[in-house]
Amino acid sequence: MSVHEAIDRYKEAPPEEKLDTLRTELQSRARLIKGYGEQLKQQYYSQQTSNPTVIVDWIIETADEMNKLLDALHESGE
Repeated sequence: MSVHEAIDRYKEAPPEEKLDTLRTELQSRARLIKGYGEQLKQQYYSQQTSNPTVIVDWIIETADEMNKLLDALHESGE
């Protein structure tokens, strides 16, 4: 799900589900970052890293998405 779709789901969720909706999206992205970080570490140690910038760019992009989700939380006053 795109970050914009996730923010829309968060904004449209009933009040009692807002935090769970956001938590689910943040946890999903955190798991992806951890997985790609582990993959990058393994490639580094085995010296098979052909293009680490692809993974690093993806990690940065995903972290930016997480910040956008947190901004939506802040803007809503939750």
